[in-house]
Amino acid sequence: MEKQENLINEWRKYYKESVNEIAKLKNQLKEFNPNLKPRSKKISQNDIDNIKNLFNMKKYTYREISNISNWSICTISKVINGYYD
Repeated sequence: MEKQENLINEWRKYYKESVNEIAKLKNQLKEFNPNLKPRSKKISQNDIDNIKNLFNMKKYTYREISNISNWSICTISKVINGYYD
């Protein structure tokens, strides 16, 4: 029984330390967050049209289109699925 109580007390101690560490990290994140800058590179309508044309040719995979266009696979997916329409 005493062993269980010791384990519970030890767990509580680690839990409190973890909560304090999380709070500390959240505060640090708030301090650094204003320093983050948005991405400056935006996809142009011309790039969107080229990506759609490549996809509609049914010859290229997302990865191949990504390599040709120099846009990420995620961006290629967004273009093809109409995110930028």
